[in-house]
Amino acid sequence: YAVSPWMDDPWTYGSYANWKVGANPEDFYETMNEPQRDMHDRSVIFLGGSAACLEHWESLMGAYYAGEMKALEAVAYLTGDKYDVYDHVCNA
Repeated sequence: YAVSPWMDDPWTYGSYANWKVGANPEDFYETMNEPQRDMHDRSVIFLGGSAACLEHWESLMGAYYAGEMKALEAVAYLTGDKYDVYDHVCNA
């Protein structure tokens, strides 16, 4: 099997994100699911990862579903539509 050099990657050094003890993911969910603009208000960034998937947060499945959800949201943004993230399986 393949092993990732994650621990030696100079961008991560094996780091990961985690909620603060006692934090409620629902408190951060709205912010995680709003498209973010760069400091010049030119580009839009869609934050993904398991934290963007309320139903399956902090899991591989949550990261997968959030990636799918953010891809659908980005396509809708680029075509001038609005994608309702609350209709996705992440928020069932």
